[in-house]
Amino acid sequence: MTDRKATILAASRIATGHVVHAPGWVTYDKDRIIAVGAGRLARADRDLGEAIVVPGFVDLHVHGGGGGSFTGGTLESALQAVHTHRRHGTPPPWRA
Repeated sequence: MTDRKATILAASRIATGHVVHAPGWVTYDKDRIIAVGAGRLARADRDLGEAIVVPGFVDLHVHGGGGGSFTGGTLESALQAVHTHRRHGTPPPWRA
């Protein structure tokens, strides 16, 4: 048995389906959220600063990335965009 600890994320806002904690924190282990709460903790594994953490938010509207384009008309161009998003994620529109 491994002695693995859960990871704690802190952020300026943590939104759930019912409330927004400002500031807040999320504790997770692998792919499962264990706890969510309000306030600042004495220890966080990663502080996301002014980020807003929301459940299930996925940006589905992109035109390309990394020099590739989904509207460019070629498979190579589309694959370049796909590989870029898989490597680096999709930035929010205000940082793109």
